[in-house]
Amino acid sequence: LRLRAAVGESGVQPDPLAAISRVSYAAYFVDGQVQPGAAISYLGNPKLGPERQNEFETGFDIDGLSRRVRIEMTYYDKRSHNALVTEPLANSAGGGSTTINVGSVRNWGYEALLTAEVLQSRPIDWTVSVNASINHNQLVSLGANVQPFYAQFQGLSLIHISEPTRQAENS
Repeated sequence: LRLRAAVGESGVQPDPLAAISRVSYAAYFVDGQVQPGAAISYLGNPKLGPERQNEFETGFDIDGLSRRVRIEMTYYDKRSHNALVTEPLANSAGGGSTTINVGSVRNWGYEALLTAEVLQSRPIDWTVSVNASINHNQLVSLGANVQPFYAQFQGLSLIHISEPTRQAENS
């Protein structure tokens, strides 16, 4: 029997250029004439900070039948804060996008692995492994002054604060 546990913290730094606004040049029609122009294509965010993750993991490994059968069980709990999200800007604001820090997400679950050495002989070794996992995702908060915005991918994603995320079918 082997018991194990780990605690860690990590982060993701934003792109250094994410603090700087960028301009795209384009041609516009004014009074039937083509005129040069410019528009903001990316709105910089000088207050952008790193995304942070904290994780706790614990579990055990146990061997049996002369080490021919092995069971591994793991529980994990990971929390992410200040996620780096690219937010689209309204066309009325010039379009484009910006990067913001938003909300908190919790991801936790269980993993199990069963490994059995079925056959051990000189010409042939046969090992069978079966694994299973249960994973939960929870949107804890969107953060202060953040309105949800939606993207469509194989259905509509519904956001419920403090509830596990749910998937709805297209109607």
